[in-house]
Amino acid sequence: MEEFVKEIMSKFDFSYMFVVNLVTYILIKVIDWINGPLAVPTWLKRLIAVAVGIIIGGIVCAMGSDKITILYSFFVSLVSWDVVFKPILNILGTKINYKKNNNYNDIYGREK
Repeated sequence: MEEFVKEIMSKFDFSYMFVVNLVTYILIKVIDWINGPLAVPTWLKRLIAVAVGIIIGGIVCAMGSDKITILYSFFVSLVSWDVVFKPILNILGTKINYKKNNNYNDIYGREK
């Protein structure tokens, strides 16, 4: 069983996944700040995550990392924020989130 876990762990680059999630988080927060009281659409968050993953993956592969490991890590990075990193930060007492909690439903800021 221990060998199986080691084999699985060797297929992923956790530093790549962390950096992709960190840069994605920062970009979404900047867009959220620019956007004012309106929430950032989910499709835009996903587009940012994919673009950041591809760009950083290209850089990391150009520096000599294994392309297959980065490819596996890219797909896992798309879900690792909600499944891995955010729960760990919440356990540590940090409530980091980029979801806006507001009562607005239109571009004029009228409440629901």
